[in-house]
Amino acid sequence: MFLLRRAVRELQAAQAAIAPQPPPQSTTQQEQHQVPPHIPQQHQYSNFELGMAASMYEQYYRMDW
Repeated sequence: MFLLRRAVRELQAAQAAIAPQPPPQSTTQQEQHQVPPHIPQQHQYSNFELGMAASMYEQYYRMDW
């Protein structure tokens, strides 16, 4: 009877040692925010493009007729 209890305890200890441990969750990884891949990045117009749009607006839409 004593040998059976000892064998069961050793078996449980061996199974606990073999069981995969969950990966530790770091708080910095949870606080870090990343943009999901399905959201496209917003287009940034260059200064040249903005200047062209402003000059076109000045020439055609704000002309005093």
